[in-house]
Amino acid sequence: RARGWGTVVSDDYLISNALILTSFVIGGCTCCFGLLVADLLMNSIDSGSPNASANVSNSMTMLTYLIGLVVGFAISFVAMGVVISAVHTTILCYASRPVCFAKAHPELCEELFNGYNNAVQKHHNRHKIRAHREA
Repeated sequence: RARGWGTVVSDDYLISNALILTSFVIGGCTCCFGLLVADLLMNSIDSGSPNASANVSNSMTMLTYLIGLVVGFAISFVAMGVVISAVHTTILCYASRPVCFAKAHPELCEELFNGYNNAVQKHHNRHKIRAHREA
């Protein structure tokens, strides 16, 4: 906390939430694709009774909607979980041993260093403004 890692960790939660939201969006897109496929399949099925076709169509639509949503969300959540883990690992490696991290990944270390300095600078500026307003 003394070096300002609280700000970086807060931003890390923002990244995690954004990636989870992306999983929901991908699940919704997969759901729409499932509905499109169900509609194409239902149009190709020739049924004798229009009433029976409507009942099958409604249940088929809901089923494909749910299956598309669950499968799309699950697959994208696993993929986003890998990305979230990579972000956590990178931040942890940089926070715990910045010198070793700099030797192994100099370009990435420079980007993290600049981002960290910008975040800390903004954090300190916010506190200075608050202290000035309260005084």
